[in-house]
Amino acid sequence: MPKRLLFTGPVLTQTGYAHHAKDSLMAFAGKCGFETGVLCTSWGQCDWDSYIDKDKNFSAEKTWLLAQISRVQTWQQLKQPVDICVTVSIPPEFRRQAPLLVGITAGIETDRVHHTWILAANQANLMIVPSEFAKSGFVNTHYQGSDGSMLNCNVPIEVIPESVDTSIFNDQPNDKDLDIDLPPFCFITVGQWGTIGMDRKNIEGIIRVFKEAFKDHPDKEKIGLVLKVNSISNSYMDETYTLNRIKSITREYDEFPKITLIHGHMTDYELSKLYKDSRIKAGIFLTHGEGWGLSIADFAACSKPIIASNWSAHTEFLNLGKWIKIPCEIKESGIENDLFAKGNRWAFPSHTEAVRHMKKIYSNYDIPKGWAIELGAKIREKFNIKAIEDKYFEVFDRYGYLKETEAKNEIADSIFGGENLEEIVK
Repeated sequence: MPKRLLFTGPVLTQTGYAHHAKDSLMAFAGKCGFETGVLCTSWGQCDWDSYIDKDKNFSAEKTWLLAQISRVQTWQQLKQPVDICVTVSIPPEFRRQAPLLVGITAGIETDRVHHTWILAANQANLMIVPSEFAKSGFVNTHYQGSDGSMLNCNVPIEVIPESVDTSIFNDQPNDKDLDIDLPPFCFITVGQWGTIGMDRKNIEGIIRVFKEAFKDHPDKEKIGLVLKVNSISNSYMDETYTLNRIKSITREYDEFPKITLIHGHMTDYELSKLYKDSRIKAGIFLTHGEGWGLSIADFAACSKPIIASNWSAHTEFLNLGKWIKIPCEIKESGIENDLFAKGNRWAFPSHTEAVRHMKKIYSNYDIPKGWAIELGAKIREKFNIKAIEDKYFEVFDRYGYLKETEAKNEIADSIFGGENLEEIVK
Protein backbone atom coordinates (compact mmCIF):
# COMPACT_ATOMS: atom_id res chain seq x y z
CA MET A 1 0.00 0.00 0.00
CA PRO A 2 1.68 3.28 -1.03
CA LYS A 3 1.94 6.11 1.43
CA ARG A 4 -0.53 8.95 1.08
CA LEU A 5 0.94 12.40 0.49
CA LEU A 6 -1.20 15.52 0.86
CA PHE A 7 0.23 18.19 -1.46
CA THR A 8 -0.60 21.90 -1.08
CA GLY A 9 0.53 24.38 -3.72
CA PRO A 10 -0.51 26.82 -6.49
CA VAL A 11 -0.49 24.18 -9.25
CA LEU A 12 -3.24 25.86 -11.32
CA THR A 13 -1.73 29.37 -11.42
CA GLN A 14 0.35 31.19 -14.03
CA THR A 15 3.42 31.51 -11.81
CA GLY A 16 6.94 30.26 -11.31
CA TYR A 17 5.75 28.68 -8.08
CA ALA A 18 3.28 26.60 -10.11
CA HIS A 19 6.20 25.19 -12.11
CA HIS A 20 8.10 24.49 -8.89
CA ALA A 21 5.04 22.81 -7.37
CA LYS A 22 4.39 20.59 -10.38
CA ASP A 23 8.08 19.59 -10.48
CA SER A 24 7.85 18.12 -7.01
CA LEU A 25 4.31 16.76 -7.34
CA MET A 26 5.25 14.79 -10.47
CA ALA A 27 8.25 13.34 -8.64
CA PHE A 28 6.17 12.32 -5.62
CA ALA A 29 3.45 10.72 -7.74
CA GLY A 30 6.00 9.20 -10.12
CA LYS A 31 9.32 7.75 -9.02
CA CYS A 32 8.70 8.24 -5.29
CA GLY A 33 5.52 6.15 -5.59
CA PHE A 34 3.23 8.09 -3.24
CA GLU A 35 -0.53 8.18 -3.58
CA THR A 36 -0.89 11.94 -3.95
CA GLY A 37 -3.78 14.32 -3.46
CA VAL A 38 -3.74 18.07 -4.04
CA LEU A 39 -5.06 21.13 -2.25
CA CYS A 40 -4.70 23.90 -4.82
CA THR A 41 -3.89 27.39 -3.55
CA SER A 42 -3.79 30.81 -5.20
CA TRP A 43 -0.62 32.88 -5.57
CA GLY A 44 -1.04 36.54 -4.67
CA GLN A 45 -2.92 38.44 -7.37
CA CYS A 46 -1.59 36.26 -10.18
CA ASP A 47 -3.88 34.73 -12.79
CA TRP A 48 -5.13 31.17 -12.92
CA ASP A 49 -4.04 28.96 -15.78
CA SER A 50 -6.93 27.72 -17.92
CA TYR A 51 -4.92 24.78 -19.31
CA ILE A 52 -7.08 24.92 -22.44
CA ASP A 53 -5.57 23.52 -25.62
CA LYS A 54 -6.06 24.83 -29.17
CA ASP A 55 -9.33 22.85 -29.44
CA LYS A 56 -10.62 24.43 -26.20
CA ASN A 57 -10.33 21.19 -24.26
CA PHE A 58 -8.62 20.67 -20.93
CA SER A 59 -5.01 19.62 -21.33
CA ALA A 60 -3.96 16.17 -20.14
CA GLU A 61 -2.01 17.89 -17.36
CA LYS A 62 -5.05 19.76 -16.03
CA THR A 63 -7.21 16.63 -16.22
CA TRP A 64 -4.63 14.85 -14.07
CA LEU A 65 -4.41 17.77 -11.61
CA LEU A 66 -8.20 17.87 -11.22
CA ALA A 67 -8.17 14.15 -10.45
CA GLN A 68 -5.55 14.85 -7.78
CA ILE A 69 -7.83 17.50 -6.26
CA SER A 70 -10.82 15.17 -6.33
CA ARG A 71 -8.81 12.46 -4.54
CA VAL A 72 -8.49 14.66 -1.45
CA GLN A 73 -12.26 14.89 -1.20
CA THR A 74 -12.41 11.09 -1.27
CA TRP A 75 -9.81 10.86 1.49
CA GLN A 76 -11.81 13.34 3.54
CA GLN A 77 -15.11 11.54 3.10
CA LEU A 78 -13.60 8.16 3.97
CA LYS A 79 -11.50 9.59 6.83
CA GLN A 80 -8.39 8.02 5.31
CA PRO A 81 -5.08 8.77 7.02
CA VAL A 82 -2.27 10.75 5.41
CA ASP A 83 1.41 10.02 6.04
CA ILE A 84 3.14 13.13 4.70
CA CYS A 85 2.06 16.66 3.88
CA VAL A 86 4.04 18.87 1.52
CA THR A 87 3.45 22.61 1.10
CA VAL A 88 4.97 24.63 -1.75
CA SER A 89 4.91 28.28 -0.72
CA ILE A 90 6.67 30.74 1.57
CA PRO A 91 7.32 29.32 5.06
CA PRO A 92 4.56 31.24 6.93
CA GLU A 93 2.08 29.24 4.83
CA PHE A 94 3.49 25.82 5.78
CA ARG A 95 0.74 23.81 7.50
CA ARG A 96 1.11 20.49 9.31
CA GLN A 97 -1.69 18.16 8.24
CA ALA A 98 0.16 14.87 8.72
CA PRO A 99 2.87 13.41 11.00
CA LEU A 100 5.58 14.61 8.58
CA LEU A 101 5.67 18.14 7.17
CA VAL A 102 7.94 19.03 4.24
CA GLY A 103 8.08 22.65 3.12
CA ILE A 104 9.26 23.60 -0.35
CA THR A 105 10.13 27.23 -1.01
CA ALA A 106 12.25 29.35 -3.34
CA GLY A 107 13.19 31.51 -0.37
CA ILE A 108 13.71 35.23 -0.83
CA GLU A 109 15.75 37.17 -3.38
CA THR A 110 17.83 38.99 -0.77
CA ASP A 111 20.69 38.06 1.54
CA ARG A 112 18.47 37.32 4.58
CA VAL A 113 14.98 36.10 5.48
CA HIS A 114 12.31 37.57 7.72
CA HIS A 115 12.25 36.30 11.31
CA THR A 116 8.73 34.94 10.81
CA TRP A 117 10.08 32.73 8.02
CA ILE A 118 12.58 31.12 10.39
CA LEU A 119 9.93 30.56 13.05
CA ALA A 120 7.67 28.90 10.48
CA ALA A 121 10.43 26.88 8.81
CA ASN A 122 11.48 25.43 12.16
CA GLN A 123 8.06 23.80 12.51
CA ALA A 124 8.74 21.54 9.50
CA ASN A 125 10.58 18.22 9.49
CA LEU A 126 12.42 19.10 6.28
CA MET A 127 12.68 22.08 3.95
CA ILE A 128 13.62 21.94 0.27
CA VAL A 129 14.94 24.94 -1.67
CA PRO A 130 16.08 25.17 -5.31
CA SER A 131 19.51 26.75 -4.80
CA GLU A 132 22.44 27.17 -2.45
CA PHE A 133 21.69 30.90 -2.53
CA ALA A 134 18.16 30.30 -1.21
CA LYS A 135 19.55 28.00 1.48
CA SER A 136 22.12 30.58 2.58
CA GLY A 137 19.37 33.11 3.28
CA PHE A 138 18.00 30.80 5.99
CA VAL A 139 21.29 29.42 7.31
CA ASN A 140 23.04 32.79 7.57
CA THR A 141 20.19 34.76 9.15
CA HIS A 142 20.19 35.05 12.95
CA TYR A 143 18.07 37.15 15.27
CA GLN A 144 18.87 37.99 18.88
CA GLY A 145 16.02 38.44 21.36
CA SER A 146 15.86 41.09 24.07
CA ASP A 147 16.79 38.39 26.57
CA GLY A 148 19.92 37.45 24.65
CA SER A 149 18.45 34.29 23.11
CA MET A 150 19.16 33.53 19.46
CA LEU A 151 16.70 32.60 16.75
CA ASN A 152 18.36 30.37 14.16
CA CYS A 153 17.06 28.16 11.37
CA ASN A 154 17.23 24.60 12.74
CA VAL A 155 15.25 22.64 10.16
CA PRO A 156 17.28 20.38 7.82
CA ILE A 157 17.50 22.02 4.37
CA GLU A 158 18.11 20.16 1.12
CA VAL A 159 18.80 21.76 -2.28
CA ILE A 160 16.85 20.34 -5.22
CA PRO A 161 16.92 22.59 -8.32
CA GLU A 162 13.92 23.25 -10.51
CA SER A 163 13.66 21.43 -13.81
CA VAL A 164 13.83 22.50 -17.44
CA ASP A 165 11.46 20.79 -19.85
CA THR A 166 14.09 19.84 -22.39
CA SER A 167 11.48 18.43 -24.75
CA ILE A 168 10.66 22.03 -25.68
CA PHE A 169 13.43 24.23 -24.23
CA ASN A 170 16.29 22.95 -26.36
CA ASP A 171 18.57 23.87 -29.25
CA GLN A 172 16.27 22.63 -32.00
CA PRO A 173 15.44 25.58 -34.30
CA ASN A 174 11.90 26.65 -35.18
CA ASP A 175 10.50 25.71 -38.57
CA LYS A 176 9.78 29.42 -39.09
CA ASP A 177 9.90 32.65 -37.13
CA LEU A 178 6.90 33.98 -35.25
CA ASP A 179 4.49 36.35 -36.95
CA ILE A 180 5.72 39.36 -34.98
CA ASP A 181 7.32 42.50 -36.40
CA LEU A 182 10.82 42.46 -34.91
CA PRO A 183 14.21 43.87 -35.95
CA PRO A 184 16.79 41.29 -37.08
CA PHE A 185 18.85 41.47 -33.84
CA CYS A 186 16.86 41.42 -30.59
CA PHE A 187 17.63 41.10 -26.91
CA ILE A 188 14.90 39.70 -24.67
CA THR A 189 13.98 39.75 -21.01
CA VAL A 190 11.18 37.88 -19.24
CA GLY A 191 9.49 38.44 -15.91
CA GLN A 192 6.92 40.17 -13.77
CA TRP A 193 7.59 43.89 -13.40
CA GLY A 194 5.69 44.19 -10.14
CA THR A 195 4.29 47.34 -8.61
CA ILE A 196 6.02 50.68 -8.20
CA GLY A 197 9.00 50.22 -5.86
CA MET A 198 9.05 46.43 -6.34
CA ASP A 199 10.89 46.12 -9.66
CA ARG A 200 12.84 43.03 -8.63
CA LYS A 201 13.57 42.05 -12.22
CA ASN A 202 14.92 45.57 -12.83
CA ILE A 203 12.82 46.01 -15.97
CA GLU A 204 13.25 49.79 -15.89
CA GLY A 205 17.02 49.35 -15.65
CA ILE A 206 17.03 47.01 -18.65
CA ILE A 207 15.01 49.49 -20.73
CA ARG A 208 17.39 52.33 -19.90
CA VAL A 209 20.52 50.25 -20.49
CA PHE A 210 19.23 49.14 -23.89
CA LYS A 211 18.32 52.65 -24.99
CA GLU A 212 21.64 54.08 -23.79
CA ALA A 213 23.61 51.32 -25.52
CA PHE A 214 22.14 51.85 -28.97
CA LYS A 215 20.55 55.33 -29.10
CA ASP A 216 23.38 56.65 -31.28
CA HIS A 217 24.32 53.39 -32.97
CA PRO A 218 24.34 53.49 -36.81
CA ASP A 219 22.39 50.19 -36.85
CA LYS A 220 19.82 51.23 -34.25
CA GLU A 221 16.88 50.48 -36.57
CA LYS A 222 18.12 46.87 -36.84
CA ILE A 223 18.35 46.32 -33.07
CA GLY A 224 15.46 45.62 -30.70
CA LEU A 225 14.49 44.73 -27.14
CA VAL A 226 11.62 42.32 -26.53
CA LEU A 227 9.92 42.64 -23.14
CA LYS A 228 7.92 39.50 -22.32
CA VAL A 229 6.61 41.08 -19.14
CA ASN A 230 3.50 42.04 -17.22
CA SER A 231 3.07 44.17 -14.14
CA ILE A 232 0.81 41.98 -11.99
CA SER A 233 -1.66 40.01 -14.13
CA ASN A 234 -2.26 39.16 -17.78
CA SER A 235 -5.38 41.29 -18.16
CA TYR A 236 -6.05 43.98 -20.77
CA MET A 237 -5.87 46.62 -18.03
CA ASP A 238 -2.47 45.31 -16.99
CA GLU A 239 -1.26 45.46 -20.60
CA THR A 240 -2.33 49.11 -20.86
CA TYR A 241 -0.71 49.92 -17.54
CA THR A 242 2.53 48.16 -18.54
CA LEU A 243 2.66 49.98 -21.90
CA ASN A 244 2.23 53.30 -20.11
CA ARG A 245 5.09 52.44 -17.76
CA ILE A 246 7.33 51.74 -20.73
CA LYS A 247 6.30 55.00 -22.44
CA SER A 248 7.01 57.00 -19.29
CA ILE A 249 10.62 55.77 -19.43
CA THR A 250 11.20 55.92 -23.19
CA ARG A 251 9.65 59.33 -23.88
CA GLU A 252 13.08 60.90 -23.31
CA TYR A 253 14.58 58.74 -26.08
CA ASP A 254 14.04 58.46 -29.83
CA GLU A 255 11.82 55.76 -31.31
CA PHE A 256 14.80 53.61 -32.26
CA PRO A 257 16.17 51.27 -31.10
CA LYS A 258 12.74 49.65 -30.92
CA ILE A 259 11.12 48.08 -27.84
CA THR A 260 8.40 45.47 -28.31
CA LEU A 261 6.09 44.41 -25.48
CA ILE A 262 4.70 40.88 -25.58
CA HIS A 263 2.01 40.69 -22.90
CA GLY A 264 -0.25 37.91 -21.71
CA HIS A 265 0.06 34.28 -20.78
CA MET A 266 2.08 31.99 -23.04
CA THR A 267 2.42 28.24 -22.67
CA ASP A 268 5.89 26.79 -22.29
CA TYR A 269 5.65 25.63 -25.89
CA GLU A 270 4.86 29.18 -27.06
CA LEU A 271 7.67 30.60 -24.92
CA SER A 272 10.14 28.16 -26.42
CA LYS A 273 9.11 29.28 -29.92
CA LEU A 274 9.72 32.88 -28.88
CA TYR A 275 13.12 32.09 -27.34
CA LYS A 276 14.19 30.15 -30.43
CA ASP A 277 13.05 32.75 -32.95
CA SER A 278 16.07 33.52 -35.14
CA ARG A 279 15.76 37.24 -34.41
CA ILE A 280 16.08 36.69 -30.65
CA LYS A 281 19.86 36.70 -30.22
CA ALA A 282 20.50 37.07 -26.47
CA GLY A 283 18.79 37.31 -23.10
CA ILE A 284 19.41 40.19 -20.71
CA PHE A 285 18.51 39.70 -17.05
CA LEU A 286 19.70 42.55 -14.80
CA THR A 287 17.80 41.12 -11.85
CA HIS A 288 18.28 42.34 -8.30
CA GLY A 289 18.07 38.74 -7.08
CA GLU A 290 16.74 35.26 -7.84
CA GLY A 291 15.80 32.31 -5.64
CA TRP A 292 16.24 30.17 -8.75
CA GLY A 293 15.72 31.97 -12.07
CA LEU A 294 13.34 29.81 -14.10
CA SER A 295 13.15 32.05 -17.17
CA ILE A 296 16.94 32.34 -17.29
CA ALA A 297 17.36 28.56 -17.10
CA ASP A 298 14.77 27.92 -19.83
CA PHE A 299 16.32 30.52 -22.11
CA ALA A 300 19.85 29.22 -21.54
CA ALA A 301 18.64 25.69 -22.36
CA CYS A 302 17.78 27.03 -25.83
CA SER A 303 21.50 27.74 -26.35
CA LYS A 304 21.16 31.51 -26.58
CA PRO A 305 23.75 33.85 -24.95
CA ILE A 306 22.99 35.28 -21.51
CA ILE A 307 23.83 38.71 -20.05
CA ALA A 308 22.94 38.71 -16.35
CA SER A 309 23.68 40.09 -12.90
CA ASN A 310 26.57 38.22 -11.33
CA TRP A 311 24.78 37.52 -8.03
CA SER A 312 22.23 35.10 -6.56
CA ALA A 313 20.83 31.72 -7.56
CA HIS A 314 20.96 31.83 -11.36
CA THR A 315 24.77 32.03 -11.27
CA GLU A 316 24.80 28.46 -9.92
CA PHE A 317 23.55 26.93 -13.17
CA LEU A 318 25.03 29.56 -15.49
CA ASN A 319 28.46 28.88 -14.04
CA LEU A 320 28.37 25.45 -15.63
CA GLY A 321 29.72 27.32 -18.66
CA LYS A 322 30.52 30.81 -19.91
CA TRP A 323 28.13 33.73 -19.90
CA ILE A 324 28.37 37.52 -19.69
CA LYS A 325 28.59 38.50 -16.04
CA ILE A 326 27.57 42.02 -15.04
CA PRO A 327 29.30 43.10 -11.80
CA CYS A 328 27.01 44.21 -8.99
CA GLU A 329 27.07 46.32 -5.88
CA ILE A 330 25.35 44.52 -2.99
CA LYS A 331 23.48 47.00 -0.83
CA GLU A 332 20.19 47.51 1.00
CA SER A 333 17.10 47.13 -1.18
CA GLY A 334 15.19 49.83 0.70
CA ILE A 335 12.19 47.49 0.97
CA GLU A 336 10.92 46.32 4.34
CA ASN A 337 7.62 44.53 4.93
CA ASP A 338 6.21 41.16 6.00
CA LEU A 339 8.36 39.42 3.36
CA PHE A 340 11.54 41.50 3.21
CA ALA A 341 13.56 41.58 6.44
CA LYS A 342 14.89 44.81 7.88
CA GLY A 343 18.25 45.74 6.38
CA ASN A 344 18.04 43.16 3.58
CA ARG A 345 20.45 43.55 0.69
CA TRP A 346 20.37 42.61 -2.97
CA ALA A 347 22.25 43.32 -6.19
CA PHE A 348 22.47 46.56 -8.12
CA PRO A 349 24.09 45.61 -11.43
CA SER A 350 26.40 48.09 -13.13
CA HIS A 351 24.51 49.85 -15.90
CA THR A 352 27.78 51.07 -17.39
CA GLU A 353 29.06 47.50 -17.76
CA ALA A 354 25.71 46.31 -19.08
CA VAL A 355 25.78 49.00 -21.78
CA ARG A 356 29.32 48.02 -22.73
CA HIS A 357 28.52 44.32 -22.97
CA MET A 358 25.32 44.82 -24.96
CA LYS A 359 27.31 46.76 -27.54
CA LYS A 360 30.01 44.11 -27.50
CA ILE A 361 27.66 41.18 -28.03
CA TYR A 362 26.10 42.95 -31.01
CA SER A 363 29.44 43.67 -32.67
CA ASN A 364 30.97 40.26 -31.95
CA TYR A 365 28.18 37.70 -31.61
CA ASP A 366 29.90 34.48 -32.68
CA ILE A 367 32.02 34.05 -29.53
CA PRO A 368 29.16 34.29 -26.96
CA LYS A 369 27.01 32.17 -29.24
CA GLY A 370 29.66 29.44 -29.04
CA TRP A 371 29.62 29.70 -25.25
CA ALA A 372 25.81 29.43 -25.25
CA ILE A 373 25.83 26.21 -27.28
CA GLU A 374 28.11 24.53 -24.73
CA LEU A 375 26.21 25.90 -21.72
CA GLY A 376 22.83 24.92 -23.15
CA ALA A 377 23.91 21.30 -23.52
CA LYS A 378 25.09 21.16 -19.88
CA ILE A 379 21.86 22.67 -18.55
CA ARG A 380 19.72 20.24 -20.55
CA GLU A 381 21.76 17.35 -19.16
CA LYS A 382 21.79 18.43 -15.52
CA PHE A 383 18.33 19.95 -15.06
CA ASN A 384 16.02 17.85 -17.21
CA ILE A 385 12.82 16.59 -15.58
CA LYS A 386 14.10 13.05 -14.99
CA ALA A 387 17.28 14.31 -13.29
CA ILE A 388 15.25 16.43 -10.87
CA GLU A 389 12.82 13.59 -10.17
CA ASP A 390 15.82 11.42 -9.28
CA LYS A 391 16.97 14.07 -6.77
CA TYR A 392 13.59 14.08 -5.02
CA PHE A 393 13.70 10.29 -4.79
CA GLU A 394 17.26 10.34 -3.40
CA VAL A 395 16.43 12.92 -0.72
CA PHE A 396 13.18 11.28 0.43
CA ASP A 397 14.86 7.88 0.46
CA ARG A 398 17.78 9.20 2.50
CA TYR A 399 15.40 10.66 5.11
CA GLY A 400 13.45 7.40 5.27
CA TYR A 401 10.22 8.97 4.02
CA LEU A 402 9.65 6.26 1.41
CA LYS A 403 9.52 3.40 3.91
CA GLU A 404 6.20 1.81 4.81
CA THR A 405 4.62 3.15 8.02
CA GLU A 406 1.15 3.04 9.48
CA ALA A 407 -0.35 6.52 9.45
CA LYS A 408 -2.26 7.38 12.62
CA ASN A 409 -3.86 10.73 11.78
CA GLU A 410 -6.95 11.62 9.79
CA ILE A 411 -7.50 14.54 7.44
CA ALA A 412 -9.43 17.25 9.23
CA ASP A 413 -13.03 17.87 8.16
CA SER A 414 -12.14 21.56 7.83
CA ILE A 415 -9.79 21.17 4.88
CA PHE A 416 -12.47 22.28 2.44
CA GLY A 417 -14.45 24.23 5.01
CA GLY A 418 -17.69 22.59 3.86
CA GLU A 419 -17.37 24.05 0.37
CA ASN A 420 -18.48 22.20 -2.73
CA LEU A 421 -15.52 20.67 -4.58
CA GLU A 422 -17.01 21.54 -7.97
CA GLU A 423 -17.11 25.21 -6.99
CA ILE A 424 -13.48 25.06 -5.80
CA VAL A 425 -12.37 23.51 -9.07
CA LYS A 426 -14.38 26.03 -11.07
